[in-house]
Amino acid sequence: MSGAPPDPDWDKLPHNPEAFFGLSGDYDRKELKRRYNRLLRQFKPEKHPDEFRRIRSAYEQLDNRLRYGAPLSRLQPEQERYTWNIPDGAGRPDSPDGDPSDKAEPRQVARPAPKPLHERLKTESPEAIFAEVKAVADKQPYHFYALAVLSDGLEQSVPQGFVKWILRGLKSFPHDVALLQLLRSYIRHIPPDEQVAGLLTAVSQVIRDERFYSLTEPLWDRLLQQAPFSRFRAVLARCEENVVDYQVIRKLTFYIHILKRAMWSADDDWTDEKFDFLEQHYQEIPGVLDYDVEVLLHLREYQRLRGEFRSGHPLRALVDKTIETCCTSDDVDADRAFLDCQVRLTAAGRDVLDAFPAGDNSEALNTFTALWLLMNYEYGDRLAASEDALHTLNIFPVLMEIEAKTDRSSLGRMWNFSMRAYGIWTVLIYGLIFLTLYVPAHALFGENDGPVFLALLGCVAVAGIGGWTFNRYIGRRLWANWCRRTAEKCYHNIWRVELQQVMSRTFVPYRDLIHMIYNPRRKQVRLTCESWIPAFVGNDPGLAIYSSAQRYLI
Repeated sequence: MSGAPPDPDWDKLPHNPEAFFGLSGDYDRKELKRRYNRLLRQFKPEKHPDEFRRIRSAYEQLDNRLRYGAPLSRLQPEQERYTWNIPDGAGRPDSPDGDPSDKAEPRQVARPAPKPLHERLKTESPEAIFAEVKAVADKQPYHFYALAVLSDGLEQSVPQGFVKWILRGLKSFPHDVALLQLLRSYIRHIPPDEQVAGLLTAVSQVIRDERFYSLTEPLWDRLLQQAPFSRFRAVLARCEENVVDYQVIRKLTFYIHILKRAMWSADDDWTDEKFDFLEQHYQEIPGVLDYDVEVLLHLREYQRLRGEFRSGHPLRALVDKTIETCCTSDDVDADRAFLDCQVRLTAAGRDVLDAFPAGDNSEALNTFTALWLLMNYEYGDRLAASEDALHTLNIFPVLMEIEAKTDRSSLGRMWNFSMRAYGIWTVLIYGLIFLTLYVPAHALFGENDGPVFLALLGCVAVAGIGGWTFNRYIGRRLWANWCRRTAEKCYHNIWRVELQQVMSRTFVPYRDLIHMIYNPRRKQVRLTCESWIPAFVGNDPGLAIYSSAQRYLI
């Protein structure tokens, strides 16, 4: 037996998330998500909330970097060790009143090394240090950091005092990676809900280039959750007026992310406008976002048909609500909602087959099924068992049992009777054609053996050709339609239910079930259901949805 997986190296966070996830070289989002999902199985949010938050923050940092195509403000190793020192007497002259004697004969005076800010606070008044640093004329990035930290305790009446000093520093040093990293951390973890809109506007006035989109993305998610869409739209329009220097690829990345959440509350005009923007620049969308774009397009098509889809079975309302929750909530709530939905679908059993009938080729159901299976691909990686680890079985005994149950049913008895009736009916058709020709011929030639024998051969030939032609173009077509309708009834009432129960007992995946039905390991016998089930099972969304739901119970 294998032991528990080793704990990750928490010391790598927050400055080296790649090493924390064990990534190196040119990794992609798929590899990042695989490592992330592996850790989530070990540190589930409901059991390890603090560890989960750290893992999630590291994941978002790297995912943000990969999606936007460039690091936001990654600290290099030497910057990770940087100490924010406030030099003693910062901003003050070295000698009082500019003593000329000191200028004429400078003396080598040993001065003590400047103390870090946290050591000065042990012996000096925070108010005095704050006033001293605030008075410095030529402030450097560490001055703004010191003012931001001190303002938290000294300027409590000033809303967002910390971030305002950080923004002032970025206005003077717009590319300072340390200040950017501080702003990024603040944005992701600290602002109260009521200050989000104001903070977005303030950031847009300082960060006026493409970095604005990647930096503020988490705030837009929060604003969508807490405010009416009209307020979100107004704040976004105001901020985009301030952002004047950007590459279109960054804006595309932002809208591909935000539309997934916004389209559930946005008005149609705004949604159409943003999708038009994506379509106009479709060739510029980076390949790393192909999956996100595919999900977004499926969601838009689903929303168009949403009313038609959820008006059916009550289970449809359940999955519809789950899709909306997964798109509009944070990851923890989305995972919980999706998992709960799958558990309820598994418990529903045959109701799933009723809610998603086989052979229903309506656009609404087809659109939902494609979207739902796509979502299962994403959520299944971290919440469900691998299909490769599930059980397999020999399908032929199952088919034999299905055949036996069919024969015992009223549908099966009717089908067996109709098969015998079809054979008798075919013989009668041939006989009727023969008699129709032979009786007049016999009356015409009387007892003349030669002509009668030739007439008999002619009647047999014409009856054979005529019967074959009738059977091929009329009889078989009528019989084939009858058999298909009967087989369809058998599939809906008997075969489908039996296959669902087999799935329930064995957890065999839907795709494996289809493969086994098409390639049964059978004896030298041909079953009626074996000939017909493949015609229906491959177009059965109910079995596909039930099978995918079972994975989450293992």
